[in-house]
Formats: sequence, structure tokens, C-alpha cells
Amino acid sequence: MHAPTNRPDPLVAIRQAHQFRAILDVLEEYRTGNDQTFYRWLANLGLAISRRDLAELFDRLDNAGLTSSTRVESIRVISLTSDGSEVARGIVRLDWIAAPELG
Repeated sequence: MHAPTNRPDPLVAIRQAHQFRAILDVLEEYRTGNDQTFYRWLANLGLAISRRDLAELFDRLDNAGLTSSTRVESIRVISLTSDGSEVARGIVRLDWIAAPELG
């Protein structure tokens, strides 16, 4: 039997890295989006996420300076920053975000 650890599940980390990548890819193309649209869109991609976990992903992107979020009533509007654009295009690599596909 394995002893419990505080290390994150590697499959969860991989899934999150792809969720971050998908979000940045969309924001690179459209420059802005909202949490409700991303919630449904990630589910359609097979990267479903709880609303709470999605909020934490956006918080991490905001805290890293890759996005900027504002509230419009109950909707969180997310915009890509110039630093976020560099990560989205693969100019800058972060180990917690999946690399962009070449092509």
C-alpha cells in the first residue's frame, strides 16, 4: 500500500497544462473571453473542469501576468496580456503550460 503524499497527481498536472494551453490559444486568437464560455468549451474539448478549478486556473494566469480579469456582473472577462501572448505563441515557455503545437 502506498503512503499518502502531498505531491500533485501527475495526470492532473498534465490535464491542467493542456487546459492552460487551450485557454491561451483561444485568447491569442480572440484576445478576450469569459469564464462561462471557457467552461463549456473546455468540456467540449474533453478537458472538462469544475467552475471552482477553472477560477483557480484564471487566478494563476492573472497572478503570472499572462491574463487580466475583470468582473462584469456575474461574468469574469479574461483578456490576454503581452506576456501571455508570448507564452501563447511559444516565444516564452513555462513548465506548467503545455507547449504549443508546431505548424
